[in-house]
Amino acid sequence: MSGMRVRRQGKLVSIRVSIPVSPDSTIGRKCPSCRRYFKVDAEALGGTTQLWCPYCGTDRDRDEFMTLDQRRRVRSAAARFAVEEVTKMFDEAFRPLHGFTSGPIQIRFERGRVELPPLLTYLERETVREKHCAACGGRCSVYGIAVACPLCGRREPMAMFVESLEAERACLAAVDDLPVERRRMLEASGGEDRLVENALRDTVTAFEAYCKSRYEELLGSAQLHSLLAKSGPNVFQRLDDAVPIMEGALGRKVGTALNGAERDELRIAFATRHVLTHNFGVSDPRYQAAGGTRPLGQRVQVTRTVAERALALTERFVGAMN
Repeated sequence: MSGMRVRRQGKLVSIRVSIPVSPDSTIGRKCPSCRRYFKVDAEALGGTTQLWCPYCGTDRDRDEFMTLDQRRRVRSAAARFAVEEVTKMFDEAFRPLHGFTSGPIQIRFERGRVELPPLLTYLERETVREKHCAACGGRCSVYGIAVACPLCGRREPMAMFVESLEAERACLAAVDDLPVERRRMLEASGGEDRLVENALRDTVTAFEAYCKSRYEELLGSAQLHSLLAKSGPNVFQRLDDAVPIMEGALGRKVGTALNGAERDELRIAFATRHVLTHNFGVSDPRYQAAGGTRPLGQRVQVTRTVAERALALTERFVGAMN
């Protein structure tokens, strides 16, 4: 049958089953850990025995990343082969009884039509966004923020950062496409405020993740662990601490990517992220020390303009470090 080949070696039988490939020559995979779906180049998949989940980084044997549809197809092939073999076995066992006559006794064996189980097929999800790994040249399709190449496992700090910011911009822009009534309800419930605040928080988190990955890339894991043990695990959340650390690792100045006013603006944005995360957005001494103007005890208001400015300034600053 097309899509299925059987090979016999003595008492051993191997069944080869083709797996459907998307029009763009990618094949679906599903992480055995986080259970999220992605696709990789079919040719590249055939040349590797190990895969990495682009979302969580789990690494396993490539066959452990088979999707449920693929497993069902393989099982249907096994069931089809089993029915064929059992049918042949009965044919051989009862062949001597075809037209058997002994005196008044007549035995006749006729096999009816055998319905073989179908070889199941399916369609892979449509490719929406394709990524190319700068390290191995591998090609994959992802459906969310990816932290690793599924073919080589490499993490690219800049690519991770850019994807995070793209996701934040997409969330902010999605509000504009809502029907008027739905947007009014979102605004009245505080959902729009929360969306903007999350964009600011996640921007700082993306900056922190980039700095850690870039620092580790430059100086190694041991140096990074030593730095975090000495200066605190959140050192890269403090802009004035992060700048000299990264300049030392890079061996060049990067603070000049922003002028004085822009750096002050970004410092306040980082401090705002801190009170949003740890004090429900209420102004505290740390926020005021960073230049924040909201009086103590009052909640800091984050507008979409503030969040988008933080995105743009952080993007420019990280670009100078890359």
